[in-house]
Amino acid sequence: MKKINPIYIALLSCSILFSSFTANSQTINTDSLQRVLNNLKVDSATIFSMLLTGFKLSNKNSEAKFMIYNWGVVQSNKINCPAGVALGYRVIGLLHRDLYNSDEAVINLHKAISVAEKNKLYKYQAQALDGMAGVYKSRKAYDKAIEYEKQAIAIQENFTKDIIGLGALYFNLGSFYYAKISNPTTADYEYVLTYLRKAIKLAETAKDTISLVQIISGTSNIYSELGRFDTAELYLNKTELLISNLKMQRLYNNFYLNKGRLFQSKKEYHNAIEAFNAGLALIKKDNDHGLESSYYGRLSKSYAELGDTISAYKYFKLYDQALFIVNNEEKLRTTTLIDGQFQKEKKDKEINRLSTEQKIKQLELEKQKALVAGNILEAKRKEDEIALLSQQKEIQELQIQQQTKELVTKSLQAKADEQKIQLGKKDTALKEIEIGNQKTTRNYLLGGLALLGLLAFILFRNIYAKKKAYTELEYKSSQIKEQALQLSKQAKQIAQFQSQMNPHFVYNALHNIQGLVLTDEKQKANTQIQSLAQLMRKTFANAEKDDIPIEEEISYLQKYFDFEKEAFKNKLEFEINVSKEAENTLIPPMMIQPFIENAIKHAELKNVENPYIKVLIETENNLLAINIKDNGTGIKKKPDETDKLSHSLSVIKSRLNLLFNGQADVNSQPVFSIKSVPDIAEGTSVKFYLPLIHSY
Repeated sequence: MKKINPIYIALLSCSILFSSFTANSQTINTDSLQRVLNNLKVDSATIFSMLLTGFKLSNKNSEAKFMIYNWGVVQSNKINCPAGVALGYRVIGLLHRDLYNSDEAVINLHKAISVAEKNKLYKYQAQALDGMAGVYKSRKAYDKAIEYEKQAIAIQENFTKDIIGLGALYFNLGSFYYAKISNPTTADYEYVLTYLRKAIKLAETAKDTISLVQIISGTSNIYSELGRFDTAELYLNKTELLISNLKMQRLYNNFYLNKGRLFQSKKEYHNAIEAFNAGLALIKKDNDHGLESSYYGRLSKSYAELGDTISAYKYFKLYDQALFIVNNEEKLRTTTLIDGQFQKEKKDKEINRLSTEQKIKQLELEKQKALVAGNILEAKRKEDEIALLSQQKEIQELQIQQQTKELVTKSLQAKADEQKIQLGKKDTALKEIEIGNQKTTRNYLLGGLALLGLLAFILFRNIYAKKKAYTELEYKSSQIKEQALQLSKQAKQIAQFQSQMNPHFVYNALHNIQGLVLTDEKQKANTQIQSLAQLMRKTFANAEKDDIPIEEEISYLQKYFDFEKEAFKNKLEFEINVSKEAENTLIPPMMIQPFIENAIKHAELKNVENPYIKVLIETENNLLAINIKDNGTGIKKKPDETDKLSHSLSVIKSRLNLLFNGQADVNSQPVFSIKSVPDIAEGTSVKFYLPLIHSY
């Protein structure tokens, strides 16, 4: 039988270990990883295979990534593989950068640059210089970042043929210049666009579509800030086309954010909100709290611009919560890494201590053998070795104790840092208030000194201003009281209208059942009574609520139709369609049912071939639009009551009047409209609008 090389067994086990964890984004057991690394037969192919595996790990496995790349550096040095050393140091630097440990990041990236430069590994040198530029950008040292990025570009242009890498460097350089300018002029923007255009050209040459999406999106944002909205929209449309061709759904996550930003710049806040909501719906499943916070922040700003302070505050709270989660996740990653490093060092020292104990026992045994043999000199030498090892053991025990104390201290420090984040937010707000108060005080003092000669005039003016302010305050106070009374009155009216709906529906239902009883249709009457009981329970339950989910309203309407269709011998078609945008919305209860009831009772659908009632629920201009249509004979109007609708329709109109504060029109459309033959070809069509309220 052919003997299998142990290297393949080790690589296979390692592959299985990583494939399972990367797929599920779980934390890797570092002890198991260490055993795998220890059993690997080292050569350049194995090292680079492991470094590539480490690169694919998620950020949850920072400790494992550090372990792999430190192992890669050590093993690459052993076999004289400078490419492995340069790559290892670069990634270790980037890991430290992501954990906000910029000093360690700079040290490791400098090592990577030095090794790559010495061995003329130009691609690795350019990548390390780019990493260094990123560290200085995170420190907001933009001039230094630009300096390193230009060095990276020079190396890529002169020594490598890496078009994709060069395009990425130009994009980064443009973003560094953009971050540097605080009050940008048109010339500044054009300077940034120069580098972005170069990046686009290189990405197109390399057919690097994913990078192209990112670069074109950034270019669109720049044109938007320049106020060149048509050009910005053109670039954004290119992005959408590229994403649709790639069929990578996750790329839409940022697309809708950029689309909403463009609408915000154009002051089209309703369209911006629609774009942000579309993006939010996509990223919910990805658990990307950083991107989620950006969406919530933008939504809050859009609603604030529209004067909708309630929605603005709601999304600001969601933004704050998402940001808090992001900060905690980053802190937890850092704390976990530190904890893992300390635990490993503590374990190594414990192993050394046990090894020392074993050596002492062995020396004691050898000393006894020497004494028995009469070899005093050898026994004395063993005794000296025992004394030396005993001292080492004491030092190791002290180190373990110190390590434990440091571990506890670090753990407590991590918790303290977490509290500092929250206290820091409050402290910043208080400091801003304090600074504002100090500025106000200083301005008052300077103003008082400058206007000392006009003190009498100022006092007179202040007294007059206070009286005027007091009068205005009284007026505003009376307005607020009046508004509160009006709101209370409206709430009572809504409750009254809803209570009027319920008995009206019940009377009609009981009348139907009475007809079945009189015609001796007991089985049907019994079935109808059971259906009525279910409907009544749902009706009374919903009567207590201001809004219910749209799916509950649809379920209720279907039950109601099933209750009424008996009279049509199942010949009446009933259809409800809800657009995708209208899903997950809320609606006041008993808003649609009265129109279904009117169609069934008064449209004479029994006399129509293929009778139907159709309901369409969709969104229009950030409102919920409801359209109910039938193909009956239309509304029969009495001569003396030309414009009078039935009782239930009057109640609906009153409820809409309250919901829209008495406005008859919204977005240049009537809040409520009804058309019937002969104005339309057949039947009756009712359309009304409701405020768009999402259930999430």
